[in-house]
Amino acid sequence: MTPRAALKLQDSPGTAREEAGELLEGAYRQVLSALGMLGYPVTTDGNFTETAARAARAMLEMVHPVDEIEDELREMLGCTFAARFAAPGARLL
Repeated sequence: MTPRAALKLQDSPGTAREEAGELLEGAYRQVLSALGMLGYPVTTDGNFTETAARAARAMLEMVHPVDEIEDELREMLGCTFAARFAAPGARLL
């Protein structure tokens, strides 16, 4: 993804990406709640502060929309380079 495309995704409010971020943050809050039920100090330990938001942001940085990935792959695979030498045994056209 180009830096410009990354900025566009991060800056455009109301997008599917923003909605996905909110859903992910809520899901991570539920995970933290479950960890709290298991005895982890998620409400009293400062290390857990903003963990749900951080985890959601990290997930969004690692996972990109499918159409964005396909566009980038098409762009990469569309690049060709002229070969100056043929492989051994290859026929030159």
